[in-house]
Amino acid sequence: MAEHGASDEKLCHMANQIAAFFHAYPADEARTGIAQHIADFWTPAMRRTLQDTVDRGGDGLDHLVMQALGGTDGASSMCRGRGDALLSQRATRATIDGVKARTKT
Repeated sequence: MAEHGASDEKLCHMANQIAAFFHAYPADEARTGIAQHIADFWTPAMRRTLQDTVDRGGDGLDHLVMQALGGTDGASSMCRGRGDALLSQRATRATIDGVKARTKT
């Protein structure tokens, strides 16, 4: 469970709201914007909870959220091996770290 009692479902809903805003943007820009927003405004516990959802296959998450966080665009977690989950976590960290590096002034 995430900080302040936010449930997995609530965090998925919040992430999907972010994605809904970015659907008007080109896909690359949308994915970067989603990752940046989550990196900038979500607590580490919230990000871990959302990443766990992504690593389990992202049930209920918008495809742009899955892509922004290194997921496989909704593929079932049963189709992903442990190595894929580790790569997904590394890709997410690299995406978030890259976004933070670009936004530092």
